[in-house]
Amino acid sequence: ITLVSRHKPGGVIKKNESYQKAILGASFLGPILALGCFLPISFATAASTRPMVAVIDLDARGLSQATALSVSDYVRTVIFQTGKFTVINREDMNKLLKEQGFQASGCVKDTCIVQMGQMLGAQKMFLGSVGKVGTSYVITLKYVDVETGTTEKIDTEPNIPSENGLMR
Repeated sequence: ITLVSRHKPGGVIKKNESYQKAILGASFLGPILALGCFLPISFATAASTRPMVAVIDLDARGLSQATALSVSDYVRTVIFQTGKFTVINREDMNKLLKEQGFQASGCVKDTCIVQMGQMLGAQKMFLGSVGKVGTSYVITLKYVDVETGTTEKIDTEPNIPSENGLMR
């Protein structure tokens, strides 16, 4: 499986089989492992049939932007490791959007997400937030189909007891 880079050749990343099994077999073993249940099961895993997806950096709510970016990268990795998607990496995403003059910050409405997805050549878009509520953390993810503009799923993992638990 390769992490898509439209500007750099190569980039082969091998799947961690035990991690993939944990994701695909988990119900809610952790905040990000919950993505195994969040991701649509109907997609075939053959390289030619995997949808191209982009993950917009998660909004930080009550925590640092650096933490939100780290969790965003982790979400990309988890989505990639399922083998169900071809993921556009953050660097290429930012470069393509900059070349098009697209301002991604503040883009949260479905019409804006669809426009961004079209510019990136993505079929699906993931977006959401990671935040702190009281003493616990919460991750919310939304999955949008670029062609139809419809939200296919929204999922939340609440009550994460610590910042360290965001990536377990």
